Amino acid sequence: MYRFGDMFQPGTLTFMSIRLLGALVLQTRTIVTAIDDLESFIWVLCWAVFEICLKHRKLNPFEQLFRDDLHRPSDIARMIKEKTVYGFSLQQTNFPFGQSLTSITPLVEKWCTLAATYRERVTCLLSGSNASSDIHQTLNVLCKEAFREYLDEGFRALDALECKAIKW
Repeated sequence: MYRFGDMFQPGTLTFMSIRLLGALVLQTRTIVTAIDDLESFIWVLCWAVFEICLKHRKLNPFEQLFRDDLHRPSDIARMIKEKTVYGFSLQQTNFPFGQSLTSITPLVEKWCTLAATYRERVTCLLSGSNASSDIHQTLNVLCKEAFREYLDEGFRALDALECKAIKW
């Protein structure tokens, strides 16, 4: 864990967690946790699917819009909004996403739900507190719990995809 806002920023804006993007917009310092890394993996996964698709076909307009919305370094507040919206409503959308993105949608939504839950827990833990060893120990336990839940959901999603042929 290290402090966000000191001398560097962790990662690429496209993949950064909503909590860290919010801290960047508000120009506040916060502690970067493994929970932020887990959330960023959601966006890495979506981006990887888009990149694989682009090797096989052109993205449809809705897929291209989603891809573009994930990468708006000039408008970080909009990136935060779009990540929140896409994360919770991919399955309910009427947009005709291709089979490749549709195949990971249940996992993305579950991971986004976990991300929101843990984002709130980290925010509550860090609000009004100093960086004591108790906070670091609690964050460590929280990170391990989140990691376990992300892995469980990921393995369930892989099991569900095991025998499916996906057209990229």
